[in-house]
Amino acid sequence: MARNVPRNDLRLFVTLGTIKPYRFDAAVDAVLATGLAGDTTTWQLGCTDRDDLPGTSFATIPSRDFETLIKESDVVVTHSGVGSIMKILECGKYPIVLPRRKARGEHVDDHQSQIANLVCNRGIANAIEVGSLTAEMLHDAAKLKIVGE
Repeated sequence: MARNVPRNDLRLFVTLGTIKPYRFDAAVDAVLATGLAGDTTTWQLGCTDRDDLPGTSFATIPSRDFETLIKESDVVVTHSGVGSIMKILECGKYPIVLPRRKARGEHVDDHQSQIANLVCNRGIANAIEVGSLTAEMLHDAAKLKIVGE
């Protein structure tokens, strides 16, 4: 059963991956644009070094802490990395998946869109382009969970 989450008190976990040297500022900006990032937001930024973020920021997070942050969050926003998505699903969360794009210099190619389309088509994540992220999508994802088979 989903719990009701106050509009301004979502615990967000945003994980961008750690592949060097690729930044993912578009994802950070998209989350900020929703107006929901705040003191209860945790950011795993990898190479995306930012000092304008509310909440707590890390470049990398040890795997045990990564799992804890997923479980303690209301919603997880992630790049379209297979390892990150699998861990989020294992923890029972329905992630918002944002694929990195070669055209923005975020990765070597656009394989992350293929991964994003796969998980979206399977109904186990909401995969969208960064410019389409809304506060409503984050609230909707917070109400959902993945149940293991």
